[in-house]
Amino acid sequence: MKIMMVSSGFYPYEVGGVETFVSKLSKKLENLDFEIVVIIPSNKNLILNEKTIKIRYIKIREINGIENHFTKKINRLLHMYNIFNISLFKKIILEEDPNIVHIQMLRTFSYSIFEAIKSLNIPTIVTLHEHYSLWNFNPFKPLELCYEYKIPLICKILRTFQKKSTNFIKYITAPSENIINNYKLSGYYINSESYVIRNAIPINNKELLKNFEVKKSILSKKKFRDFLYIGRLTSDKGIDILLDAFEMVDAKNIRLHIAGTGYLEEKIKKHSMLDKRIIYHGKVSGEEKNNLFFNCDVLIFPSGENETFGLVCLEAFSYAMPIIAFNIAATRKFIENKGNGILIENDVYALKKAIEKYIPFDSWKHQMQNCIETLNTYDFDKFSDKYVQLYNKLVKE
Repeated sequence: MKIMMVSSGFYPYEVGGVETFVSKLSKKLENLDFEIVVIIPSNKNLILNEKTIKIRYIKIREINGIENHFTKKINRLLHMYNIFNISLFKKIILEEDPNIVHIQMLRTFSYSIFEAIKSLNIPTIVTLHEHYSLWNFNPFKPLELCYEYKIPLICKILRTFQKKSTNFIKYITAPSENIINNYKLSGYYINSESYVIRNAIPINNKELLKNFEVKKSILSKKKFRDFLYIGRLTSDKGIDILLDAFEMVDAKNIRLHIAGTGYLEEKIKKHSMLDKRIIYHGKVSGEEKNNLFFNCDVLIFPSGENETFGLVCLEAFSYAMPIIAFNIAATRKFIENKGNGILIENDVYALKKAIEKYIPFDSWKHQMQNCIETLNTYDFDKFSDKYVQLYNKLVKE
């Protein structure tokens, strides 16, 4: 069976939760003898290969070569619903001839590609990873301000086309019921059957135990307590409150490591120049990412209610790292106070106090074993089997 994944990227070429999700699921399916092609929107055409997985970057049809205020607005509208991509995506489907299309993240392909899929009668499943694709904001404003403004009329009109284009989708999945409800209440995927499939990561018990022992050895020799944030550098991820809380902590033996990219990158660089305890690593992947997890002690995950899961939390657990997180629907599923981390209210002073609690080693070393054990409830084989069952069901129908 051939599966066409439509994604925003593929780890390690691009980093992020969705990119990691697509990479790990694709490699698992590859081991189960599925044929996988990953389609990614881009500004150029390019083909890469990960063993037998084919990764195709597709140059989307929008205004290229001219960048000004007007063309940016036009391209943002095209990212919502781009009729020029319908024929492009038809061509790709006919070339690849998949049995199933699995939409992971539309991004700049836009909802119009559903029209191409529908016209060719290809069985399709959609996984909802985030709320961004609801487009319930003003796309013409800077990202940090877009939710503060009303949706323009033209965007409301385009959203009606988006919603209508999803009516034929048979199955949707998501890591939480909350995100499914938000899409359906907004008029998307109204005819679709929905399934909650919690995210997971592959687990090697021997490797987990090795990570645990290595981590204990590193901790016994450390003079600094190292906190880690890794993810998108945007306000909705809690970067502003993290910086404010950390700088309120009066301790010299702590460091905050920040990894990722986003529009707050310059702000973080300025903070790191003023406070030498803050270390900015930029985009990390592979061995550099592994080293960060090994050498940092506690993950800080300050996302707000828009967060749908937080795959990085499971990655942190695999390195025996407890987590400080805000008490939201996504984090309540796997973080237990005093067990493998701490849940706090979305407040700068609460975050400051939580950081201070984790400075003494003896206050949390008992949690490290719990972090490793938490992963046993996230069985990657069961997770991937659920998708295989849905694929088989779709093809039979």
